[in-house]
Amino acid sequence: MPLANLLRSHISTISVLLLLGSTPGLADARTDCDALAASPFDPTLPQGVIGIPVDEIDGPKAVAACEAALAASPTDARLMFQLARALSRIEGTEARELELNTKAANAGHAAAMNNLGNIFNRGLGVEKNPQEALKWFTKSAELGVAVAADNLGLLYETDVLGPPDFKKAVEWYEKAASAGYLPSNMSLGYLYETGKLGQADYDEAGRWYRKGVDGGDHYAAYNLGVLYEYGQSFEQDYGEAAKLYQMGVDKNYAPAMNNLGTLTELGQGVPKDIAKAFDLFRRSAEGGDAEGMNSYGLSLVQGMVGAANAKEGIPWIKRAAEAGSARGAGNLALAYMDGQELPTDHVLAAQWFVKAVEGQADFILDRFISTDNKNLRPETMDAIQDLLISKGAKFSKTPGAFSAEAVAELKRLGGVE
Repeated sequence: MPLANLLRSHISTISVLLLLGSTPGLADARTDCDALAASPFDPTLPQGVIGIPVDEIDGPKAVAACEAALAASPTDARLMFQLARALSRIEGTEARELELNTKAANAGHAAAMNNLGNIFNRGLGVEKNPQEALKWFTKSAELGVAVAADNLGLLYETDVLGPPDFKKAVEWYEKAASAGYLPSNMSLGYLYETGKLGQADYDEAGRWYRKGVDGGDHYAAYNLGVLYEYGQSFEQDYGEAAKLYQMGVDKNYAPAMNNLGTLTELGQGVPKDIAKAFDLFRRSAEGGDAEGMNSYGLSLVQGMVGAANAKEGIPWIKRAAEAGSARGAGNLALAYMDGQELPTDHVLAAQWFVKAVEGQADFILDRFISTDNKNLRPETMDAIQDLLISKGAKFSKTPGAFSAEAVAELKRLGGVE
């Protein structure tokens, strides 16, 4: 299923560029501070300055410029805010960041209010205080800072304030999206796709994802690609799914690499190309995607390109399972059952098998849960039944086979009707 919504608590970021002719290193410290640490969400942003992502700020250079600028204009709230952003790139400066953002926010600086909310939300140098975060995010959003509206949406979507309030989350995400904050489109799509407001609404999800895609958001492109691949909301269209996944691949987004690799392996929507698929699986795995690790591990075990290499493949499958891949858990269970590059261990096989079932691994649910199961060893089926009974399942163990009651319990765990 699609990528879970990326949980974010945004600092005022996004890129900084100056008008043609302005360059860092000018004598004017204020100009240098703007060039090195300005935020696009700042309503007081000077004309021509666009903003810089916080993770691209050169901390020492920006701090030096903004310290000099603030020394010359010690009551300038914008400079306080920008110095705080610069300091966030240097470890051990949380107390000063809190001081500067607090002064700027109390002076009415809207973007500083958002960052102060972020400090309390994340507990940066202070104890986490969701209510204080709510207060400052609300003040900032009401002054038109789009990222603060998105942060409010996230607060209400999650449980940090109490039970999630998805209607309020949608309200704030829509305000953020309307104000041009691109990631909010994906957040809205995810809420509709997952039925957080009631029944899943794939049409509405697709509409919001498309808005994100039109703005260049490769995360939204990935989610929309999944809808096209599986025919949810739209007629199944592998070609469109492949195009959308390619947006993510172009941004080195590991989950998109895995999904495009699968389409490429099968020749769905793109020409079949085993070598290219193998490379996409490798890049996805090395990029940290759990499903990509499983795909790459399987491709090695099965000899997708070259000779079968279980010695290298099984460790990737184990990493996939440990990273939360249900398919990886299922494959690891089989590896323990068969002693493939691992010691035969039916107890561990049972544990990973149940994790795969709970994660709704499709091939496990389709091939391994029946009363006439011939795909699992009797010792493994015994261990699976022992594990289910130890967890409170009410059925009598059938040695070497799954009883109808055991099958029913496994289907219940896997969400199968």
